[in-house]
Amino acid sequence: MVAAFFDFDGTIFRGSTWRGIALHHRTTGINKTMLWLYLYSHLALYPLYKAGLLKRRAYYKLWAKNMSWTLKGLTLPQAEEMFNWLWENYVRPRLRPEVLSHWEEHRSKGHKLVIVSGSFEPLIKLVGSKLGADGTVGTELEIRNGKLTGRIKGPLCFGEGKVQKLEAFLASNPGIDLSQSYAYADSIYDLPVLEMVGNPVAVYPDPELASYAEKKGWPIIGTKPTL
Repeated sequence: MVAAFFDFDGTIFRGSTWRGIALHHRTTGINKTMLWLYLYSHLALYPLYKAGLLKRRAYYKLWAKNMSWTLKGLTLPQAEEMFNWLWENYVRPRLRPEVLSHWEEHRSKGHKLVIVSGSFEPLIKLVGSKLGADGTVGTELEIRNGKLTGRIKGPLCFGEGKVQKLEAFLASNPGIDLSQSYAYADSIYDLPVLEMVGNPVAVYPDPELASYAEKKGWPIIGTKPTL
């Protein structure tokens, strides 16, 4: 069986989950205190990153791991409402048609379609259901007494953690031939996943991934805009 693994943020759509959550919280007024705590505490680390005292990988990982703070205290119905809002108002308008054409091409060939992302599993499952995915792999959220705790459960689906979670998915979905499968992603930190398959594709890659993909002769879809 051949599978096509697609990253979410920056790959399937031209956006990032944390920006979508920020837009939702500012628009609806929900959890604004936790949003500002998350944003300001992590922006405060930016000078350390620019000075070389905090590695970029560690900086990005903190942003991703602690994004769950913004959901602290939400009930499951509130979280579901928020994820639906994100799909309708932030994700769907930013879907990349050129990437979805590859998605549909894989579907037409009978390939298994899987979204693999550091974003939250409930959001990835929702997007997967809208796009007709066969499976999703994301970062799980911790729930206690019917509310989100503001922490993640298990490993962050980032870098080697993404590989770990993907391997767990593969173990429960036997028969996928990685040597014939495809992976689409935009970040150098997705390299461990890209190198798991026989057909890696860089999508609007960051400079490091673009350079690596060019050296390897990998297909490249799009160019990351220069800021």
